[in-house]
Amino acid sequence: MYQVLRSREMMHAPRMRRLVSYIVLETLNGNAGALKGYSIGIEVFDRDQNFDPDRDSIVRVQMGRLRTILQNYYLTDGKHDAIVISVPKGSYRAQFRHNPGPEETPAPEETPAPGRPALWMLALGLIVLLSVAGLIVYRFGPSAMTAATGSKPARMPDRDAPVIAVFAFRNLSPDAGLTYLQKGLAIDLITDLSRFKALSVLSQDSTVFTQSRATTPRETGRALGADYILTGSISAKNEQLKITAQLQEAASGKVIWMNDYISDMDSGTVPPVQSKIAHSVAGKLAQPYGIINRQQSSRMHRHKSVDQDAYRCVLRFYDYAQAENAQNHLETRKCLESAILREPDYAQAWAALSWIYVDEYRQHFNRRRGDTPPLDRALTAARKAVELDPDDSFARRRLAVVYMARDEVELARTEVMKALSLNPNNSEVLADVGWILKNAGAWDQAYRFASRAISLNPGHPPWYLETTFLYYYRNKNCDRAIVTAKTYYRQGSSILLPHVFMAAAAALCPGRLDGRSHVEALETRFPTFLQIPRTELKKLSIPDELIAPIIKHLESAGLHFGTQS
Repeated sequence: MYQVLRSREMMHAPRMRRLVSYIVLETLNGNAGALKGYSIGIEVFDRDQNFDPDRDSIVRVQMGRLRTILQNYYLTDGKHDAIVISVPKGSYRAQFRHNPGPEETPAPEETPAPGRPALWMLALGLIVLLSVAGLIVYRFGPSAMTAATGSKPARMPDRDAPVIAVFAFRNLSPDAGLTYLQKGLAIDLITDLSRFKALSVLSQDSTVFTQSRATTPRETGRALGADYILTGSISAKNEQLKITAQLQEAASGKVIWMNDYISDMDSGTVPPVQSKIAHSVAGKLAQPYGIINRQQSSRMHRHKSVDQDAYRCVLRFYDYAQAENAQNHLETRKCLESAILREPDYAQAWAALSWIYVDEYRQHFNRRRGDTPPLDRALTAARKAVELDPDDSFARRRLAVVYMARDEVELARTEVMKALSLNPNNSEVLADVGWILKNAGAWDQAYRFASRAISLNPGHPPWYLETTFLYYYRNKNCDRAIVTAKTYYRQGSSILLPHVFMAAAAALCPGRLDGRSHVEALETRFPTFLQIPRTELKKLSIPDELIAPIIKHLESAGLHFGTQS
């Protein structure tokens, strides 16, 4: 247990150290039968005698985190530990087993010779000895262990999902009738945020208890094991309702996001407004390009250890997805390739790298002569990611994208639907579903998924707009095609498709849009496209039925192609 407590997953998670120490020590002392949600809530999470584990979910949430941390630890740093500690689902007691190691094959069980202790007895004895170290940490904190060993652990943030606590918003209005809105808004926020697998959300009962006791965000974070605190205020003036939401980082107390929402004060519209605001806040905070992800990225940039850098590379990939260009691609590829060398079992690094290799193929970014073809490398990386974590929707989506680049649409559709079942409310997943369904000919479904993704994630990357533009273009909806093309161009002018869309929209809707600058950009910056336009559009997953019309419109806009057009 000493190694577990000193692991990078545990060193900056004091509540997790306390939890695993308590469970292991109680199990070893023969008190496993007394390990209940109630006793853990009181002994580890400082709840009082009125604690109800059915209403206050803190023990269930933190046990889920602990199981994930232990699983990750024994797959990485702890893969050579002699003893594996686990806590099966549905139970709070610790279990111990001998670890055969990654290459060692367990020998058949033998009856121990008289007078010789069985292996499991030796192992249990070892755990008891190591538990003394755990007891030191549990009772006196990590500083006692650091002093005893004379070593200083490397800093590494948890890879486990960030935990967010939602507090009831304060009612600043003298109107006591708005009290129901305080509760309803908190419930809606918890419901919407809980749909995102990348977050662990504490129940309202957990936060109500702590809100009445803790006086600072740091105290609140420690009491709940929370990384972020979402709270705010409600006020009413001149028949208008104002709701202010703010997100604080628990460790520092710093407000990292705040926004006001104003609506007319009408009893008939307050419930829908409440739901709409909760939906908007959840989208801004929890989406892959939302506030929490950016804050996690910022945290990583403040730390310098090698293992942190591996995680930082994945966060850097999200920055690249927001601003795709050759320089960002080169730096992100180098970072991710070094990450998988340091962390070969890091599924998300492999998945992100597969996208980078796909862009090497379809965007012509930093092609490497003499290397394995980029789509082959992309397929290997995506399959590796899925092999390492079959339940990770990010890995499944990346494999779907590789299949699309290889023009294996049905395989892509199968994988993206698996991703959707794993994470049905993630904007990235929804956008990918729409992007792939358009190539399967399911245009109305594709449009609905893409539109849903855009509405969920106001800070979405530019590629979300590809499906919606093509839908409007196909239906000759000039107004929306032009608006969408302009938005895409503003967000992603360094790559091919925004210029293609702007020039095609200009030809589709004569006199509505000037496409000359985009024709010039295509002629000067994308020479390969001029030679083989059909191939290049196919690479970018433009559906077959639209390739010829787009080329025809580009020619009408004044673009001159080679022989393939």
